[in-house]
Amino acid sequence: IQGRSRHRQLELAKEFGLTEFSTPGGGCLLTDKGYSHRLQDLIDNEMLEKRFIKYLRYGRHFRLNSEVKLIIGRNRDELEEMFKLIGDELVLRAANCLGPIGIVNTTRELNQHELKLAAELVLSYTNKASERDTVAYGTNNNYHSEIGVDKMAKGICLLYTSPSPRDR
Repeated sequence: IQGRSRHRQLELAKEFGLTEFSTPGGGCLLTDKGYSHRLQDLIDNEMLEKRFIKYLRYGRHFRLNSEVKLIIGRNRDELEEMFKLIGDELVLRAANCLGPIGIVNTTRELNQHELKLAAELVLSYTNKASERDTVAYGTNNNYHSEIGVDKMAKGICLLYTSPSPRDR
């Protein structure tokens, strides 16, 4: 049986006289191509840790290099879920307007080039931000530092993207 339709499944249940069965669920995340690609990315880059796996369901994922991944929230509901997951990760957001957050997954501290790249990506997905603006960053939702950057062109942003679990 393939596809999302339950018609054949219901026919078989009737055929076998089954009257009680569970309601359909969302299915296993491992069958979702986007999620599986993101999981494979963690495996390929030796970052398969629970603290990184918990973010696979949310946001836009950007691979900055083999040791650094950035996740940027896409909407209010997703951001609310992402805020619940934040631990000691570095978090970035536009300093002068509301917009998405970016969460950095890495096992080490970022260098200046990586920090600037992450800030440019976050700013690029902040619609209300100016072309050149300030991005605040810190850990545990304590934004203790700022960096001024330019928005990255969308075409360049795409060079860093990973598949999304919702992009089918």
